[in-house]
Amino acid sequence: MSYSAHHTEILQKIEGHTSDVTTCDFASNLTLITGSGDKSVRVWDWHPGEGYVQRSNSPLKDHKYNVTCIQASPQGFMFASASVDGTAILWNVHSLDKIYTMTQISGDPIRVCR
Repeated sequence: MSYSAHHTEILQKIEGHTSDVTTCDFASNLTLITGSGDKSVRVWDWHPGEGYVQRSNSPLKDHKYNVTCIQASPQGFMFASASVDGTAILWNVHSLDKIYTMTQISGDPIRVCR
């Protein structure tokens, strides 16, 4: 959902995940990335007159369990997603290609990626 900074009205309800959204971050002023209990990462781009629209090559379904954290790089070229499955995946924001997967040796959940 998007909210106005000056009003308490819902501007847009973003639908797509099949479970609670657990994390989100902006990769730029125009790109929103969300992670969910449905194990997916979804990427949304702002389109004037339409609002946030999910990219055609989204969702990303490489995690085996809930996504716990999304963190975009300061430049907005990459983002990381972390999961209860003990993986953190680095992604290219533009192509949505997977750059690298890091796995927790102990198998413990990864709850934060910074």
